[in-house]
Amino acid sequence: MKPLLLDKINASAPYEVYWHEKSRTYRFKSVFGVVLAIGFDDDDIIENAEFSNTVAMFRVKPNSQD
Repeated sequence: MKPLLLDKINASAPYEVYWHEKSRTYRFKSVFGVVLAIGFDDDDIIENAEFSNTVAMFRVKPNSQD
């Protein structure tokens, strides 16, 4: 995977995006305390594509917005 340019992303992103090395995902935390993560994996199963992606949501405590 080619690394994303975090300086460029964070220049216009509403939340600070950071790289999480252990899980190899890009993450950000919302004002509600929800941490969203997205990862891109090489995938030769998908035709005509170079990668697949995964989006995950992590939360420390329940949120009344659900």
